[in-house]
Amino acid sequence: MPATIDPATIATIEDRTVMALARIADCADPDAEDSPGARVLTYVRDRVAECLRDHPDGTAEHWEDTRYEIADGAPSVYTAKAWLEFVDLAAWQEDPTEIGREQVGDLTAAARVCLYMIADRLAEALYREARPEDEDEDEDELL
Repeated sequence: MPATIDPATIATIEDRTVMALARIADCADPDAEDSPGARVLTYVRDRVAECLRDHPDGTAEHWEDTRYEIADGAPSVYTAKAWLEFVDLAAWQEDPTEIGREQVGDLTAAARVCLYMIADRLAEALYREARPEDEDEDEDELL
């Protein structure tokens, strides 16, 4: 059974600035703390913290489902906002083929896939920061 997460760890995650989140997500720094790209990053940060707070002794299996929901909900559903997020985070640097998306459909769908990749990478990194022991569990499952 995984150890319970220390509330101080969750507070540390919640205190991350958008610039720090951008570095963790390996994307461009947003233009401002309240810019469209910053909204994507803070959405992920806040949902990961909420998940950790609501399930302090959850398992890696629970996290996998939640992780994809968080990443999927990060980009805006509105086309114009999604493109502003895309530009703000320089998401054109992403390669959707890395996750098996050879063809995406249209440019807006491709932009959303790139934003999803940034959000997923950030969510996973923040989770691993709080629960590094779950990484060992995942490796054991592969053996």
